[in-house]
Amino acid sequence: MMSLGEAIDSLLAYYKGRHNVHHEIKKIGSLIKKRHTEAIMLMEECEKQQTTPKKNTSKTSDVNNIRKECSGIITQSVKRTRTRVSPSTQGTGNPVVNALSPAAKKRCATAAIHQTKPVQAPIKGQNAGWTVVKPRKEKKPPKLVRTRPDAIIISKSENATYADILRKVKTSDSLKTLGEDVKAIRRTAKQELIIELKGAPHGKTSEYQTAIEDVLKTAAKVMVKTHTVTIQCRDLDEVTTAEELCDALHAQCNIKRPDTAAVRSLRTVYNGTQTAFIVLPAGDAKKVLEAQRVRIGWVSCRVRKVDSPKRCFKCWGYDHVAQKCKEQIDRSGLCRKCGQEGHKALTCKNPEQCALCKGNHAADSYKCPLAKKARREAIQ
Repeated sequence: MMSLGEAIDSLLAYYKGRHNVHHEIKKIGSLIKKRHTEAIMLMEECEKQQTTPKKNTSKTSDVNNIRKECSGIITQSVKRTRTRVSPSTQGTGNPVVNALSPAAKKRCATAAIHQTKPVQAPIKGQNAGWTVVKPRKEKKPPKLVRTRPDAIIISKSENATYADILRKVKTSDSLKTLGEDVKAIRRTAKQELIIELKGAPHGKTSEYQTAIEDVLKTAAKVMVKTHTVTIQCRDLDEVTTAEELCDALHAQCNIKRPDTAAVRSLRTVYNGTQTAFIVLPAGDAKKVLEAQRVRIGWVSCRVRKVDSPKRCFKCWGYDHVAQKCKEQIDRSGLCRKCGQEGHKALTCKNPEQCALCKGNHAADSYKCPLAKKARREAIQ
């Protein structure tokens, strides 16, 4: 008991003036000192009194209970201080460890070895120990362009049938090579004949169109449907022209030089800059979008795909086509500029009035609130 008292006193003296010791450890140390004092007093009373064996047994049991409680508190204090003892340094520097028995020291050292995690070696370098912070919102990748092959649409006249037209096209000697590039032959929603090609170049498609027109002559009308994509080019300076835009796309994106007519719009927006809308074949548009930026003159301009919303040619509404239109109003014969009957927009001299929202703009204008809403939904 004397050696235990010395160990408790040395422990209390060790952390008396320290501020980095947890208050729970200090509380446990005071409790150990109190229990130790009570145990000494009980032992002294047992030595002085000469009682019966039963009474001595009760006193002895009280002493044993106090010893167990003190040993549990000591073990708890050792665990909370997380003392790591190696077999080679047992009994040096720590008064709590010195107060333990040799067997307890060995058990404590074994537990410390199993509980200790391996320490990683420090990383050498300029940014050692730093964590790379990721941005909250990652940049969205550019939208992919799914290219669709070209198609040839044949619209018959009144005195011809599509079976006769298809028979003439298939038996013509000048169109034997066409069969190698045909993917499918079907009917459109208007019951017209459509010949889908499997990725034929645009120049070859126009050759097929000319050859079919020579074979059919006045029996049918031949049209070519090419998958095109509208691209928006932003941040152009105020003196950039459509010719400079087409030259830059041809030189930097390795595409066929677009015609000036492909630039559908080139208008001033804000801060003296211009925004251009250009219609390109899907294959060329894919190369331009992969570049993400095109240098036009002195400015690096941003490019992005413009998703055109679906529009009905019957009621002029959005988000559906004429084949699935459920509206009872038919606006297909109205003027797109003023919304009245009897003439077209090319010869209209009336003031602009939208037939959809009754605003002071044409029905196909970008200023229409319905058009703006449809474009926002298409982008999302």
